[in-house]
Amino acid sequence: MKGISLAREWNEAQGSKVKAQKTHTIPQISKTRDLPQSNPQIAVCMTDASWDANRLRVGLAWVLTGAPATVVRNGTSIQDFVTSPLVAEALAIREGLYWTASQKISHLWICSDNLTLIGVLINKTQRKKLLEIIKDIHNLLYVFVSIDFFHISKEKNEETDALAKASLRNSFV
Repeated sequence: MKGISLAREWNEAQGSKVKAQKTHTIPQISKTRDLPQSNPQIAVCMTDASWDANRLRVGLAWVLTGAPATVVRNGTSIQDFVTSPLVAEALAIREGLYWTASQKISHLWICSDNLTLIGVLINKTQRKKLLEIIKDIHNLLYVFVSIDFFHISKEKNEETDALAKASLRNSFV
Protein backbone atom coordinates (compact mmCIF):
# COMPACT_ATOMS: atom_id res chain seq x y z
CA MET A 1 0.00 0.00 0.00
CA LYS A 2 2.83 2.38 0.85
CA GLY A 3 4.44 1.72 -2.56
CA ILE A 4 1.16 2.35 -4.35
CA SER A 5 0.69 5.55 -2.41
CA LEU A 6 4.17 6.79 -3.26
CA ALA A 7 3.73 5.88 -6.94
CA ARG A 8 0.40 7.74 -7.06
CA GLU A 9 1.98 10.78 -5.40
CA TRP A 10 4.85 10.72 -7.90
CA ASN A 11 2.46 10.46 -10.87
CA GLU A 12 0.36 13.37 -9.62
CA ALA A 13 3.49 15.46 -9.13
CA GLN A 14 4.51 14.90 -12.75
CA GLY A 15 1.50 16.91 -13.92
CA SER A 16 2.59 20.12 -12.19
CA LYS A 17 5.75 21.82 -11.07
CA VAL A 18 4.50 22.09 -7.52
CA LYS A 19 4.70 18.80 -5.71
CA ALA A 20 1.47 17.75 -4.05
CA GLN A 21 1.82 17.49 -0.31
CA LYS A 22 0.21 14.68 1.60
CA THR A 23 -1.98 16.03 4.32
CA HIS A 24 -3.05 13.75 7.08
CA THR A 25 -4.15 16.39 9.48
CA ILE A 26 -7.40 15.12 10.85
CA PRO A 27 -9.73 17.88 12.05
CA GLN A 28 -11.33 17.93 15.45
CA ILE A 29 -15.00 17.02 15.54
CA SER A 30 -16.93 20.20 14.94
CA LYS A 31 -19.54 21.29 17.48
CA THR A 32 -22.20 21.16 14.77
CA ARG A 33 -21.11 17.62 13.86
CA ASP A 34 -21.93 18.41 10.22
CA LEU A 35 -19.85 17.93 7.16
CA PRO A 36 -18.41 21.10 5.70
CA GLN A 37 -19.86 22.30 2.42
CA SER A 38 -19.27 19.70 -0.26
CA ASN A 39 -16.17 20.01 -2.37
CA PRO A 40 -16.34 18.76 -5.98
CA GLN A 41 -12.80 17.37 -5.76
CA ILE A 42 -13.40 15.26 -2.63
CA ALA A 43 -15.19 11.92 -2.50
CA VAL A 44 -17.38 11.21 0.54
CA CYS A 45 -17.60 7.68 1.94
CA MET A 46 -20.44 7.08 4.40
CA THR A 47 -20.03 3.92 6.50
CA ASP A 48 -22.25 1.96 8.86
CA ALA A 49 -22.64 -1.45 10.45
CA SER A 50 -25.54 -3.57 11.66
CA TRP A 51 -24.63 -5.98 14.46
CA ASP A 52 -26.44 -9.18 15.52
CA ALA A 53 -25.37 -9.79 19.13
CA ASN A 54 -26.83 -13.32 19.24
CA ARG A 55 -24.90 -14.57 16.22
CA LEU A 56 -21.90 -12.23 16.56
CA ARG A 57 -22.37 -11.37 12.90
CA VAL A 58 -22.28 -7.94 11.32
CA GLY A 59 -23.39 -6.41 8.06
CA LEU A 60 -21.02 -3.68 6.87
CA ALA A 61 -21.91 -1.03 4.30
CA TRP A 62 -20.36 1.97 2.60
CA VAL A 63 -21.72 4.50 0.12
CA LEU A 64 -19.42 6.64 -2.00
CA THR A 65 -20.50 9.95 -3.51
CA GLY A 66 -18.69 12.92 -4.99
CA ALA A 67 -15.58 13.19 -7.13
CA PRO A 68 -14.65 11.25 -9.09
CA ALA A 69 -17.89 9.37 -8.48
CA THR A 70 -20.55 10.90 -10.70
CA VAL A 71 -22.98 8.22 -9.59
CA VAL A 72 -23.43 6.77 -6.12
CA ARG A 73 -21.34 3.63 -5.59
CA ASN A 74 -21.78 1.32 -2.65
CA GLY A 75 -20.72 -1.98 -1.22
CA THR A 76 -21.53 -4.40 1.56
CA SER A 77 -19.78 -7.16 3.42
CA ILE A 78 -20.50 -9.68 6.17
CA GLN A 79 -18.16 -10.48 9.06
CA ASP A 80 -18.54 -13.18 11.69
CA PHE A 81 -17.30 -13.31 15.29
CA VAL A 82 -17.63 -9.56 15.88
CA THR A 83 -17.85 -8.92 19.62
CA SER A 84 -19.30 -5.40 19.85
CA PRO A 85 -21.06 -2.68 17.86
CA LEU A 86 -17.98 -0.43 18.20
CA VAL A 87 -15.79 -3.09 16.59
CA ALA A 88 -18.44 -3.45 13.87
CA GLU A 89 -18.35 0.29 13.11
CA ALA A 90 -14.54 0.22 12.96
CA LEU A 91 -14.67 -2.70 10.53
CA ALA A 92 -17.10 -0.73 8.35
CA ILE A 93 -14.68 2.19 8.14
CA ARG A 94 -11.77 -0.14 7.36
CA GLU A 95 -13.75 -1.87 4.59
CA GLY A 96 -14.84 1.49 3.19
CA LEU A 97 -11.22 2.62 3.13
CA TYR A 98 -10.05 -0.59 1.41
CA TRP A 99 -12.74 -0.18 -1.21
CA THR A 100 -12.13 3.52 -1.90
CA ALA A 101 -8.36 2.91 -2.08
CA SER A 102 -8.99 0.33 -4.79
CA GLN A 103 -11.01 2.94 -6.72
CA LYS A 104 -7.91 5.19 -7.00
CA ILE A 105 -9.52 8.00 -5.05
CA SER A 106 -6.98 10.41 -3.61
CA HIS A 107 -9.05 12.93 -1.61
CA LEU A 108 -11.59 11.47 0.79
CA TRP A 109 -13.95 12.31 3.64
CA ILE A 110 -14.97 9.32 5.78
CA CYS A 111 -18.26 9.71 7.66
CA SER A 112 -19.71 7.60 10.46
CA ASP A 113 -22.59 8.04 12.87
CA ASN A 114 -20.51 6.56 15.72
CA LEU A 115 -19.12 9.51 17.69
CA THR A 116 -16.96 7.30 19.93
CA LEU A 117 -15.16 5.74 16.98
CA ILE A 118 -14.59 9.05 15.20
CA GLY A 119 -13.15 10.40 18.46
CA VAL A 120 -10.78 7.42 18.69
CA LEU A 121 -9.62 7.95 15.09
CA ILE A 122 -9.16 11.69 15.38
CA ASN A 123 -7.51 11.77 18.79
CA LYS A 124 -5.60 8.52 18.24
CA THR A 125 -6.73 7.27 21.64
CA GLN A 126 -6.38 3.62 22.54
CA ARG A 127 -9.22 1.13 22.78
CA LYS A 128 -7.96 -2.35 23.53
CA LYS A 129 -10.47 -4.23 21.40
CA LEU A 130 -9.89 -1.88 18.45
CA LEU A 131 -6.09 -1.81 18.38
CA GLU A 132 -5.52 -3.93 15.28
CA ILE A 133 -8.41 -2.45 13.30
CA ILE A 134 -7.34 1.11 14.11
CA LYS A 135 -3.77 0.21 13.15
CA ASP A 136 -5.08 -1.05 9.78
CA ILE A 137 -7.08 2.16 9.30
CA HIS A 138 -4.08 4.37 10.11
CA ASN A 139 -1.89 2.37 7.70
CA LEU A 140 -4.46 2.93 4.94
CA LEU A 141 -4.31 6.71 5.42
CA TYR A 142 -1.06 6.85 3.45
CA VAL A 143 -2.81 5.64 0.29
CA PHE A 144 -4.68 8.96 0.10
CA VAL A 145 -3.35 12.42 -0.65
CA SER A 146 -5.81 13.84 1.90
CA ILE A 147 -8.35 12.27 4.22
CA ASP A 148 -10.63 13.61 6.94
CA PHE A 149 -13.00 11.88 9.37
CA PHE A 150 -16.41 13.32 10.28
CA HIS A 151 -19.21 12.38 12.62
CA ILE A 152 -22.67 12.65 11.05
CA SER A 153 -26.13 12.17 12.50
CA LYS A 154 -27.99 8.89 12.04
CA GLU A 155 -30.55 10.75 9.93
CA LYS A 156 -27.87 11.69 7.39
CA ASN A 157 -26.65 8.09 7.26
CA GLU A 158 -29.98 6.35 6.63
CA GLU A 159 -29.06 4.98 3.19
CA THR A 160 -25.90 3.33 4.47
CA ASP A 161 -27.71 2.05 7.57
CA ALA A 162 -30.39 0.44 5.38
CA LEU A 163 -27.70 -1.24 3.24
CA ALA A 164 -25.94 -2.62 6.33
CA LYS A 165 -29.20 -3.97 7.77
CA ALA A 166 -30.20 -5.50 4.44
CA SER A 167 -26.83 -7.23 4.01
CA LEU A 168 -27.08 -8.69 7.52
CA ARG A 169 -30.68 -9.79 6.98
CA ASN A 170 -29.84 -11.39 3.61
CA SER A 171 -26.87 -13.27 5.10
CA PHE A 172 -29.27 -15.47 7.08
CA VAL A 173 -31.34 -16.51 4.09
